Amino acid sequence: MRPLLEMVDQSSSGELCLPEKQRKILDTYAGLEKESAMISDAFMEMSAVKKELESAIASEMNRSRDLEWAESSLREIEEANWHKKEEEESLNQSHLFLTHTQELTEKIAGATEGLSSLAPHIRHLAHLLDRAAMLDSPLRPCAETIKTAALELDEAEHFLRSYVSRLEADPGRLALIESRIAAIETLKRRFGPSWEDVQKNKAKFAVEIDRFASLDEKRMVLSDQLKQLEEETAAAAKRLSEKRQIAAKMLKQAVEDELKCLNLPHAKFELQITPKLLSSNGIDEIHFLFTANPGLNPLPLEQCASGGELSRLFFAIKVVLSEKESVHCLIFDEIDSNVGGQTAAVLGQKLKDLSKKRQVLCVTHFVQVARFATHHFTVAKREQDGRAATFVEKLEFHQREREYARMIGYLPA
Repeated sequence: MRPLLEMVDQSSSGELCLPEKQRKILDTYAGLEKESAMISDAFMEMSAVKKELESAIASEMNRSRDLEWAESSLREIEEANWHKKEEEESLNQSHLFLTHTQELTEKIAGATEGLSSLAPHIRHLAHLLDRAAMLDSPLRPCAETIKTAALELDEAEHFLRSYVSRLEADPGRLALIESRIAAIETLKRRFGPSWEDVQKNKAKFAVEIDRFASLDEKRMVLSDQLKQLEEETAAAAKRLSEKRQIAAKMLKQAVEDELKCLNLPHAKFELQITPKLLSSNGIDEIHFLFTANPGLNPLPLEQCASGGELSRLFFAIKVVLSEKESVHCLIFDEIDSNVGGQTAAVLGQKLKDLSKKRQVLCVTHFVQVARFATHHFTVAKREQDGRAATFVEKLEFHQREREYARMIGYLPA
């Protein structure tokens, strides 16, 4: 969105020396701002595609190594066949059992021997209490308990003898389990440290392999897209350049005509357009050249123009652009600095003409400029309540002559 108000002061004419400012002036005069913005957008898109293509090419250069790593890693995980998280705990339990078979055998043998020696005594006790219960019935529950204990001890001894007969060391199975545990530990060390991490890495490697497989196609698509963007942007930049070349001649003549009106009859103003590599603003390097004196070749502004000449050149350009810019209000702050009295009068008339097209506010110390204004205000600093304050007062028609006299020193301030 363009601004509705523009401030023009002594520093503004200094900005005129900037190449970017000069390019914008030419584009504004020629009505090429939209085309220039389109070039900028296209160049940004082209740069983004180029960066993406460079990334794809770099990935391709490392593809062989990275693809081999992803494929070998995925193959290693798949061959390990570790699908269930619970397998690790089950293996550890089996390993604990198999590595303690001898200890189990010894302990169960001791327990069986103890039961063997204890069982006859318990059976004898059961027999005694059973006979006693026949004599006194309250002893019957106790007798039954001892009898049941004897039976359970017999069952326990029988189970332990059967168990220990099957309890044999199995070196082959132990080796398989230890090998499986080692394989899982290797997976956890390389792709873990947990089962969940291993599965995540497995999915990641699969995605990487698919991505590498599509790199060729992606590079070709990006390459074609970049080529098309470069051709379209270059063609648009060339059309823009041709229009700038035509507009530059018209702007030169229009500005020189205005400079003549500002008491610079011998001034020469030129726009030097030289080709450059395509950038966000096209293929043109634009420089304003100027001289105010006859017999001298125009030079870049920063090398040739005095403050007053630069102010007049800038004002001439603003007048020429008045029909092109969308700014509704122009504020000129001492734009007449460094100019003579006669030139100030011409400047005042030009400001008057400009006010027919735009709202114009002008801060000036020249009566020659001020007398062209439709409305007049004085700006003064005075002390109020012990502090400096700025006062702006509108002048009625009969007050203007007195203010003119004050400005040129006929009346005290």
